[in-house]
Amino acid sequence: MERVTFPEEFFKNFFRFLEGEEPFKWQEKIFNLFLKEEIPSTITIDVPTGCGKTALMEIWVSALAWQALQGRVSLPRRLVWIVNRRTVVDQATDTAEKIQRKLEDLKETDGRTYEALKNLSLTGESGGPLIAVSTLRGELADNEEWKKDPTRPSIIVGTVDMIGSKLLFRGYGDGKWHRPLHAGLLGVDSLIVHDESHLSPPFTKLLFDLLQLRRRFSFPKRFFVITLSATARGGESVKLPLEEDENPVLRRRIFAKKFLYLHRSPNKVEKMVELALKHERSGSRVLVYVTSPEEAVEIRNKIGKKVGLERVGLLTGEMRGYERDLLVREGLYQEFRMNGKREIRETLYLVSTAAGEVGINLDAEHCVCDLAPVDHLIQRWGRVNRDGRGKAQVDLVYTDRDLDVKKALGAANAETLRYLESLSGGGEPIEVSPANLRKNPPSISAFSPEPPAPPLTADIVDLWSLTSLRLADLDPEGEREVELWLHGKEEEPQTRVIWREDIKWLTRVEKETVEEILQTWYRPIVREILTVRTERLVEFLKKAAEEDRVEEKYKKALLMKGDGIEVLPLTELTEERLKSATLFLPCEVGGLSEGALSEKDIGKAVKDVADGTVPFCGKGPAWAEKRRRYHARFDGDRGIWEIRELGSGKTEERDSLEEFLEELREKGKGGLSIKQVILSEDEPTGEPTEVLLYVGESKEESYTAEKEVPLGEHKRAVMEKVEKMVEKLALPEDIAEALRGAAEIHDSGKDDDRWQEAIGNAGRERGTLAKSRSRTFDWRACKGYRHELGSVLRALEKSDLSLHLEAATHGYGRPSFPDHVLEEMPEQVREQIRRFAELQRKLGWWELAYLEALLKCADALASEEG
Repeated sequence: MERVTFPEEFFKNFFRFLEGEEPFKWQEKIFNLFLKEEIPSTITIDVPTGCGKTALMEIWVSALAWQALQGRVSLPRRLVWIVNRRTVVDQATDTAEKIQRKLEDLKETDGRTYEALKNLSLTGESGGPLIAVSTLRGELADNEEWKKDPTRPSIIVGTVDMIGSKLLFRGYGDGKWHRPLHAGLLGVDSLIVHDESHLSPPFTKLLFDLLQLRRRFSFPKRFFVITLSATARGGESVKLPLEEDENPVLRRRIFAKKFLYLHRSPNKVEKMVELALKHERSGSRVLVYVTSPEEAVEIRNKIGKKVGLERVGLLTGEMRGYERDLLVREGLYQEFRMNGKREIRETLYLVSTAAGEVGINLDAEHCVCDLAPVDHLIQRWGRVNRDGRGKAQVDLVYTDRDLDVKKALGAANAETLRYLESLSGGGEPIEVSPANLRKNPPSISAFSPEPPAPPLTADIVDLWSLTSLRLADLDPEGEREVELWLHGKEEEPQTRVIWREDIKWLTRVEKETVEEILQTWYRPIVREILTVRTERLVEFLKKAAEEDRVEEKYKKALLMKGDGIEVLPLTELTEERLKSATLFLPCEVGGLSEGALSEKDIGKAVKDVADGTVPFCGKGPAWAEKRRRYHARFDGDRGIWEIRELGSGKTEERDSLEEFLEELREKGKGGLSIKQVILSEDEPTGEPTEVLLYVGESKEESYTAEKEVPLGEHKRAVMEKVEKMVEKLALPEDIAEALRGAAEIHDSGKDDDRWQEAIGNAGRERGTLAKSRSRTFDWRACKGYRHELGSVLRALEKSDLSLHLEAATHGYGRPSFPDHVLEEMPEQVREQIRRFAELQRKLGWWELAYLEALLKCADALASEEG
C-alpha cells in the first residue's frame, strides 16, 4: 500500500486492502470518530440490513493501525462483538478470521504498518498473529487466544449468554480462576459492539447501567459500548449519511424495490398458504414468516402437500441445535443464501418464525408474513430483495385476533398496522424500501414490548464479584442469577431441554457428584439444547409421565437452575420450577421430531448429541474429539467388563477396567483426566461393578509440567512479562509499580517444605521448583497451607494492591479461602478479605479484576514458555 500522511486517505486504502471494496461514507464517519481522543462511552448506529454493519470490525482495525503508526494508541485493544443469534456469531467470526489472515499479508505489502501492529503486543513481537480471534458460544471451543496476552488486539465474538455472563463475573462454565479473569478483560480496555441490539433490550439496558455505575471510578483503560441495529428504538444515534452516499451498491440496497399488500382474513394459515402458492410458477424463492411455531409447522405441511415437502423448509426457534445445524447445511437452505449460486430453478419455500428474521444470511424474491410489531417486520423485509436487483412482493396477512389489545402483542400490532396504512397514502402497494422506512420512522409504540429487567445496582455487582464462592451459596433462592439481567423477565418463560443417555443413571447418584458432572465435566452445549416455552413443556411432561411406552425407571429427570441441581420425578416438574431452568431427560423419554418437541414421539428414544463436540476447557479444536462418556458394567458370568461409549453406542470388552483406563490415558498422552462415578459395587469386596466414565481435561490448577521449572527461573520470567505489559499498555506509574511489586513476590510461597513435598519434591533434592514432572499434586501434604498467602507473608514493604494481586492469583482471595486454609492461616485470610473489599471500593469491580488478569496472564505466558 502507498504511504500516506492523512488519516482519511489511510482509511480508504487500508479498508480497500481488508475488504476489497471502497468504504461507504458512514463507515468513514465512524473511523474519524474512533480517532478522537474522547470517544463517547455509548454510540448507537442505525444501519439497514445489507449496508455493511459488520465492517465495523475493519473500521476498528484500521483506526488501531493508524494509531499504532502514530505511536499512541487510545482505542481499546479488545473489540467484543455480541449478538443473540448463533448464526450471526458464526458469520461475524468468519469476518474476523478473514481480517486476521489479511493482516498477515502486510508483511509483504506494507512492512511499516505490520511492524507498528506487531509492536503493540508481546505475542506480536514473538511472531504470533497480529490480532487474536476467539468465539464464545456454547457450541464452539474457546481457543483462549483472546485472554493469553492482554496487550494483543483481539476480536471476541459471542452470544449474550456466553459473553454477558462472563462480563458479570459469572461466566457459564467458568470456575473461580476464570470468573474474574474474563470479567476484567471484557470489562476494561474493551469496545463492546452489541449487534442486532433490538433482539435484547434488557442487555442493552444492562450495558448502559454498567457504564453509569462505573462513572465514579477513574481508570486509564476504558470501556465503550456501541449498539447496532436496523431497527433502533429511537434515542441518541449517530447521524449517518446513507441516502446521500453515491456508492452504487449502497444506493441499490437502500432504495431496493419492495412493495407491500395488506390482507385481512379470518383464517390466517389458509390465506398465507394461498398467497405463497401464487408464486409457484415463478421459479423464485419465497420466505414465509409467521409468529407461532405451531402455525409454522401447519403452513409448511400444507404447502408441502401441494408441491412436495422437499421444496419446503422449516426454521423455528423451538428446534434443538443439532437438527437446526443440519437444516442450515442442507441444499434447500443454501438456495436462500444471499449471493449464493442457485442450483434449483423450481419455486422454493422457507417457512420461519422469528428465528429466521435476524442474522441468518437469507435472501428471497418474495415474502408472505403475518402481522407482528414493526421491529420484526422490518427485519423480515430486510431478507427480501436484499441486493436491490429485483422487485419484491410482500404480502401481509392479519386477523382481528392479532389486533386484540388484551393480548401480549395486540397493542403493538395495532399501532404497526396504523403505521403501515399511513405509508400507503390511501392505496396499495405500500413502498417498504429501507429508504422509505428511514424517511418515515415508526413510533416507539409500534415496537415489541421490552421484557422488564431489574436495574444493575452496586450491591448486585458486589455479590457477583465474590468469585471465590459459588453463586448458589450466596443466593440460595436464585433471585440474583445473571440471566434475569441479561434477558429480562420474559412474558412467556422458557426452559432448556436436553436428552442424554447417562441421565437414567445420574438420577441415582449423590447430588454433589451430579453437580460436578453437569457443571464442570459435561456442561451443556448448544447443539443438544432445545429451548421451549415452559407452559408447553409442562403439558408435554404430563403426557410423558402418563405414557405406558416410557418405563417407570426413566420417569425421573435432573433440573438445573443456576448452580443448583435437583432430581425430580416428571410429575413434580411444575411450571414454577421449570421457568428459566435446564431440564435433563433420559433419552428413553423420547418426544423429539425433526428437532422439535413432539407428544406423538414420546417413548421413541432421542439421539444423544453431547459428545465429541467441544473441549473440556477450551484447548483448541483438536481437543473436541476427546470429550467422551462411557458406561462400564462387569459381567460376572463371563468375568469381563462390557464398556459402551455413550452417544455412539460403540461397545468394547476388557479383562479389567484399569486396562481400559490406562488405554485412555495413553491416548491422551497424559493430558486426560477421567472422572469415575460408581453406580454399584460388589457387596463382599467393595469393588465397583458398574461405573460411568467421563473423559475430559481438569480445570483444577496444575503445578505439573512436561519439564521441571526452577522457582527462581519462573519468578524472573514473570517479572519480565509484567515489565513488558506495563510498557506496551502505557500504564500509569502507580499501577505499574503495584504490578511490578506483585511480580517480585509471585510464587515466593512455593519456597516451603510442605508445598515442595506436595509436588513430589520432598527434601528438595532437585532444588526448589515452581513446577515438577509429578503426575499429581498431593494436597494433603500442604495441611491447609496456600502458597499465594505464603508469598504475601514473605513480602516486605509491598502495597496492598501488590499483595492482593498475588493472593488472588489462583482464584481464591475474592474474598476468602476454603475453611481448611482459614484454620491454618487465619490472620492472612482475614487480611486478604479486608484488602479485597477496600481495593474494590477504591478502584472498581472490573478494574481490580483487570489488574489481576494482567498478573495471571504474565504467569501463564511465562509458564507456557518455560
